[in-house]
Amino acid sequence: TDTTSNSFFVGSLPVSALTVNVSPLAVCAGQNATLTASGAGVYEWNGGALINAPGATQVVQPAATTTYIVTGYPQAVCPASDTVTVLVNQLPQLQFQPQNPVRCLGDTLLLNCGADNNFYSWNTVAGLISLNPAVNDSMLCTAGQSLTYTVTAVSPAGCTVTDSLFVLVAPVPNVSASDDTLRLCLNTLDTVSFSGASVYSVSPLAGVNSIDSSGSIMAFSVSTPQTFFIIGTDTNGCSTTISLFADTLSRAFVTTTTGYTICSGDQLILSASGALMYSWSGNFIVSGATTAAPVVA
Repeated sequence: TDTTSNSFFVGSLPVSALTVNVSPLAVCAGQNATLTASGAGVYEWNGGALINAPGATQVVQPAATTTYIVTGYPQAVCPASDTVTVLVNQLPQLQFQPQNPVRCLGDTLLLNCGADNNFYSWNTVAGLISLNPAVNDSMLCTAGQSLTYTVTAVSPAGCTVTDSLFVLVAPVPNVSASDDTLRLCLNTLDTVSFSGASVYSVSPLAGVNSIDSSGSIMAFSVSTPQTFFIIGTDTNGCSTTISLFADTLSRAFVTTTTGYTICSGDQLILSASGALMYSWSGNFIVSGATTAAPVVA
């Protein structure tokens, strides 16, 4: 019987000396990182948004810390895999309070822009007083004119974000009254109208008989002298306070002459005293009905 034999060698191939690097090691959200592999001829990347991505170099922009896996396929050498992690630092948050600030002229306004563990840089310090100079997160605004402030927040990791805040400086309303002093007799009313603002309030309420829906017309009735304070507020929330004094008048003590008898066709002059103005009523007044001495017949 004829036989044939062959021999062959079975051995193991070396594993690829694969290396992988990332630059930079840490990025801020929204920034790029470059992944670089070496030691093989063909590469395949996976992780994050990379799915079987070829090439020795990848530029990635992960939204959060992500680990990438690269597999290298060299010739005549077994493939090898390695991992690399890109650390992502989140951006600082700029959260302005108030969000649409209005400062009334002459007032101060507190501006807050975020957490205390960040540092805040303002493009201008005109009209600003920092209440926390270590981080500048709280500022007292005293500017005399409307300004736009540009603020840059820097996190402990060095990540930055910039935003702007417009501060409107509004004039205070010029509130006026149709009368600033009232002289009221007992149990009588006097009405005052106000202008220059949008809504009005009064203090104290005692002595105010009625107020219209906006407060621009008020009726007063007092038994003793009283000072009222009227606050007029405009659409920006700015207000002005004025005062209104209501005085009380005592009743006039009027005396008249009585007991006259006249003949038909004759005239008689009546007389009264004790007041400044008079108003007579009745029949047969010939003249002087608004004087102290009317003529009757």
